[in-house]
Amino acid sequence: MTRHLLFSCSLGLAFVACAHQPPPPAGDARADSRPRGDQDIPTSVASSRDPFSADHVPATSEVGGGGNLPAAVVPEPEAVPAPTAALDDAQILDVARAANQGQIERAALARAHAQDPRVRRLADTIARDHAQLQRRSTEIAKSDDVRPKSSTDGDELRASSKTAIETLASLRGAAFDRAYLNAQVDEHDAVIRVIDDKLLPAVQRDDVKALVRAIRPSVQKHYVEAKALKDVLASR
Repeated sequence: MTRHLLFSCSLGLAFVACAHQPPPPAGDARADSRPRGDQDIPTSVASSRDPFSADHVPATSEVGGGGNLPAAVVPEPEAVPAPTAALDDAQILDVARAANQGQIERAALARAHAQDPRVRRLADTIARDHAQLQRRSTEIAKSDDVRPKSSTDGDELRASSKTAIETLASLRGAAFDRAYLNAQVDEHDAVIRVIDDKLLPAVQRDDVKALVRAIRPSVQKHYVEAKALKDVLASR
């Protein structure tokens, strides 16, 4: 009898406890038996988490940080300069004459304005060598059917020589010596490059080719002498 009363009381207490247990919170996992996923996430958020969704927007962590990605910039293709046409023999003769004449005119100015006797001697040598080469180019033009024809390279040499002479004409003494030697080094270097890159590869006639080949060592010698004297004067 006593055991029966105790069992009845236990059942009663359990029923009362269950009847008064508060409902679980709305966000409690026990309130929803469905598997956790995107059922409680707005569609726009869910799609942003799906990397295969058409509406997916990569988060900062997905692209390595840095916020908004800049638009891809497609570089403009670089312009390729048109190949320069090879000079013909008439144009090569024009370049040779322009180089010779520029050196003759500057040497004449140096003999009048230079202070250092070594600069005047160098100018004498340059004037003599280029005068001989100029006479040779004149003989070719007179005896053959080739006549000097203007070219871009010849025009550039003439323009460079004109600018140098205008600058040198206003100078005297040591200032002239330095400027003259600087101009000689630059001019002879430019002529050497024109001969090697444009004249020798393109020349056809034997007499014009022989002239260009005679100019090349003369210009090289003047370049070496002018640079050596320039360095000597600069060290004083």
